[in-house]
Parts: sequence; structure tokens; C-alpha cells
Amino acid sequence: MIPPIDHRYGAHWPQPDHTIWLMDATHVMLPESHWQALNIYDSTLPSGQYVGKVWRHGKMVAWYDTDPDPAYLAINNREAIVVPDDEFMR
Repeated sequence: MIPPIDHRYGAHWPQPDHTIWLMDATHVMLPESHWQALNIYDSTLPSGQYVGKVWRHGKMVAWYDTDPDPAYLAINNREAIVVPDDEFMR
């Protein structure tokens, strides 16, 4: 699961409400408007690294998460399944 943003800088990072997305170990299903709202980072990583920050990377949804070593952050990702808004969660 994607953790909530835990840093004060998160107030300035626009991202859709990921709590309605459906996720398993390999995929995440989200509405098209949420996919379009995610910032795209195909060749770099977002600056301002903090837990809960979510972005698009190719056909993947990626996010910063906690790491066993508190000096680092983990990057997790899932392949995106993008569904038209009017069909999501019918």
C-alpha cells in the first residue's frame, strides 16, 4: 500500500487520492483522471524525496516508501491499469 505523505513539503506536491486505487503485488488500477494528474518522471526521479510521494514512470505508478535503513527511502512501483473514470469502481 502507498503510505500517506508524512512530510510538510507534501502540501505542495499535487497528487490524486490514491486511497481509492485497487492494488495487488504487481498492479494498480486507477481512474484515467488520476493517471493523467500524476507528474511524469520517465528519465529522472522527483526531487523533494519523502514517504508517500507518487508519480508516473512509463506505464508504472511509483512512490517513495520507508526503508529498513532510516537514512534511505525505498522506491516501490506497480504496473498501471488505467480505467475510464465512468467505469472505475462500478
